[in-house]
Amino acid sequence: MDNEPMRVLLVEDNPGDVRLLRETLRDARGGQVSITHVVRLEDALAQLAQGGFDVVLLDLSLPDASGLETVSRTVTASPQVPIVVLTGLNDEQAAMPALRQGAQDYLVKGQGDGELVMRAMRYAIQRKQAELEHQRLEAQLQSAQRLESLGILAGGIAHDFNNLLTIITCNAQLLHSTVQLDKAQKTALQDLETAAAHATEMTRSLLAFSRPSKPQARPLDINVLISDFHRFLRRVMPATIEFLLETDPQPCVISVDPGQMQQVLINLCVNARDAMPAGGTLTIQTRHVARRDLPSHLKPRTEDDEFVCIRVIDTGTGMDADTLRLIFDPFFTTKPKDRGTGLGLAIVYKLVEVHKGLIDVASQVGKGTQFDIYFPVAQPLPEPQPDATAAHGKEHVLILDDEEMIASLMKTLLESRGYQVTVAHRPENALEFARTTGQNLDLAIIDYNMPTMTGDVCLAEIRRGHPDLHAILITGDAAAIADKADAVTQVLAKPFSANTLAVMVREMLDKRKKSSE
Repeated sequence: MDNEPMRVLLVEDNPGDVRLLRETLRDARGGQVSITHVVRLEDALAQLAQGGFDVVLLDLSLPDASGLETVSRTVTASPQVPIVVLTGLNDEQAAMPALRQGAQDYLVKGQGDGELVMRAMRYAIQRKQAELEHQRLEAQLQSAQRLESLGILAGGIAHDFNNLLTIITCNAQLLHSTVQLDKAQKTALQDLETAAAHATEMTRSLLAFSRPSKPQARPLDINVLISDFHRFLRRVMPATIEFLLETDPQPCVISVDPGQMQQVLINLCVNARDAMPAGGTLTIQTRHVARRDLPSHLKPRTEDDEFVCIRVIDTGTGMDADTLRLIFDPFFTTKPKDRGTGLGLAIVYKLVEVHKGLIDVASQVGKGTQFDIYFPVAQPLPEPQPDATAAHGKEHVLILDDEEMIASLMKTLLESRGYQVTVAHRPENALEFARTTGQNLDLAIIDYNMPTMTGDVCLAEIRRGHPDLHAILITGDAAAIADKADAVTQVLAKPFSANTLAVMVREMLDKRKKSSE
């Protein structure tokens, strides 16, 4: 603004005051100003709607408005533009409520020279900028606090919900292996296990959404993930939006974290939904793309020759070029304050980046938006099938879990395989048993999230008397405690299957046996 005139909107109905103010500003040193003068408040609001003003000089008494109404309506019409109130000598006190209403400063008509008027306008601009910055930082803090609260809530939900899913999954498998079932009963149990598996993915998606963490990437066919996740995505779409899937007939295998990939899809689909308030069509496509066919402005960070493109297209309102340049900036949003945090697309960009992917976007006002995300093709890994047939033994296993049904279930599963099992439901009980038992402890299975003590702290205390003890920490949020795993400690995510538990127990006991030889 040092090189350009200050753009002033003067709202004053007294010709003498207008002439005096113009002359005063003309005589100010370095006071280059461009004044637009209007008499009525309605005309002022129309000018503000067009934009382009740095400051408003506002008389409190106008033909179509008076008093604080002039300030409140001006602030509402253009909250970004600072206001300097003009007041008469005899009603200077009227300026005080105006400042509380949203004005930044006031001037008494006919008092002071051009330098004073220029200082007042510059001060008003600086104060407004400080206010806006304060509001921006406050909004960021509130958004961060909401995300933190959501993360805490998600962690609690995951812990309790995954306990229930573990009970459902393991008991269904136990029935499969120990009870003679007819075809209908087997089908019912399989449906139960499938439903529990889908619920598990939903819980992991909730955790990934609320607490983004280091990706646990693995090769997967994105066509399968999108198809499986389609029902969930369909629920966040209103009936006025048609949802189309057009996936490549060939497998599209990429190396990604499934939960974080679901988060990318959710954010893109919600963004598309909000761009189509009157309805439209949302399309998700997948296809293989050769490196040479990538858009020329995208620079891959890997040497891969083939990529998978995930394309999300909406027929919504679209974006202009200025908006398009800012969409990935954190906290930038075109939505009302109560409807958007400005974090959705910023999270998408970050998650694509940490997976070494590329993102491209094209949009046109009135014609919709298209997001293209490119990931290098990955080689599928064979799914390891745990061999539970040999997962038996006679060793002594200590189980510590404050959820009695989980502890009882694990005890039943392991005792059925020949193990000697001791159960504790509180850390104090487990520590007391470890101190007083004359038996050798071979393995501890400990729930990480307990009311009085975390699992790793309890394990460290138990190892004071049993230094060669191997252990399994069980949790509903394995990514959050991945760093707790080492050569003698493994992390097992809830919900887990009976076979997975049996195989891991046997592996850890065999490791202990080998290390002691």
